[in-house]
Amino acid sequence: MIGHTSLIDLRMQGYKPRAVFVYALDADQQYTRYSHPEHQIFLGGLPVIDVPADENVSAMDFRCVAALTVHLSGEPSYRVMEVLDRMMEFNPECIYAVADGSLLHWSPATGFKEIGGAQ
Repeated sequence: MIGHTSLIDLRMQGYKPRAVFVYALDADQQYTRYSHPEHQIFLGGLPVIDVPADENVSAMDFRCVAALTVHLSGEPSYRVMEVLDRMMEFNPECIYAVADGSLLHWSPATGFKEIGGAQ
């Protein structure tokens, strides 16, 4: 997982961003100092977390997304769903995910809802 450290630091200082963007990657990424997930928040963006394709999702610690709105996307769709399932264990406020051409919404109060799909 890449990008969570800057989010944890921010939260330890008492800040709570409105949202975090999480990308389930299907290939290795090449980063510059401007595109690296750890730097996005300090360059005026929202927090970004990349989940590399070779990481074991079941071992990931997503406590940094607790009580936050999460925007999750990536490829392949089964990987997005793996990340979503793991993230739900850490009590985010809600998760918006794109998988199989559908926009899904999950919250502890309402569970899953499909709120949009491919036409």
